[in-house]
Amino acid sequence: MSFPSELTNKQWQKNKGLFAKAKPTGIGEALTAMEKEFNGSGFMLDPAKLGTETYDPILFEKRLAQFDKVMQTQAKKIDAAAGTVQTKITAAKSTFAGNKAVLAVLTKLESDLANFRAGIKLQGAIATKQRVAIFDEFKKHLKGSAYWKQTVEKKLAASTEGHRQEVLGDIKRLEADPRLELVHEMWGSDGAARTLRTTPRLWDQILVKNFPELTKMIRPGSAMADFNQLPWVDTVGDEPGNTATKKIQLGLKGATDTASVTRALTTFALQYSNSLMKYSDFVKALAEFETVLKKYSK
Repeated sequence: MSFPSELTNKQWQKNKGLFAKAKPTGIGEALTAMEKEFNGSGFMLDPAKLGTETYDPILFEKRLAQFDKVMQTQAKKIDAAAGTVQTKITAAKSTFAGNKAVLAVLTKLESDLANFRAGIKLQGAIATKQRVAIFDEFKKHLKGSAYWKQTVEKKLAASTEGHRQEVLGDIKRLEADPRLELVHEMWGSDGAARTLRTTPRLWDQILVKNFPELTKMIRPGSAMADFNQLPWVDTVGDEPGNTATKKIQLGLKGATDTASVTRALTTFALQYSNSLMKYSDFVKALAEFETVLKKYSK
């Protein structure tokens, strides 16, 4: 944001003409004082400075609201300086009442000054332009981040729900065919169950850190504590290391008969499916997180 060139002392000196130069008006000094006040304000702040302080849209909005208050406090000081310019113009119009050329210049300056004073108000053109520039910088900052790519671009909520449904389908398969070796066959690779285990860690370690206000608004507390600790979520997610299989075997206490294995697997399936029902609350939190971020996509 730059100070309007038509209100600079330099431009006034060019415009006022030789006759006005012969009679000091004090307008030039007043314009210089007004420009100095403007240049020391938030109107001259590099938009990227405020727009790239955070990725969190809730925190950004709070900071922007605070910036608005500061800007308007500064705008009052600038307007006071502008009032001095207006006083000088009014006096000069009286001094040069018989000089149409000078009066024309003064009238134009007076009009430009009025537009400037209106522009620095909260909803004025100058204030709005600066606010929009800061907002655009924030959107660019957010959309260029790894966090945007990890969530919005990759449709994290939808993909996580897809993994949840896949594992629920696996559980039904196990219920229909209760064999211990099926546990590793279905979840022994780095697949859906492992993703359900790692996504709450992403929330706690990445999203909470970079979006503290937004994540707290959506769901306070630890996602890992709330969802990874549900029966079997963490264990089955670690099945590439045979963690779930070993735990089920431990519960069997050496029993290998079909009835014992079936009971153990049935109990396991019920507990795990109940956990995945509760896990849907986490998927909803992911979806809400993405919804808020998407508001900044345009």
